[in-house]
Amino acid sequence: MAIWVFTFFLILGQLLPNNALVTTLYTGIVYGVVGALSLGIGLAIGLGGKETAAKIISDLHRKIEER
Repeated sequence: MAIWVFTFFLILGQLLPNNALVTTLYTGIVYGVVGALSLGIGLAIGLGGKETAAKIISDLHRKIEER
């Protein structure tokens, strides 16, 4: 489906080269896809590293209390 949308906007870009609407829609879709991928990667790394971060924080807390 994404390939069809991309192809559709490429065709519109060739047929209407100076159309601001096509440019705006295409830019919005590209930014939306990049934003969604960034959010997904951030959530995956954040949730995947939750236990590691908790372990590091508890180790630091233990070291501070030992002093």
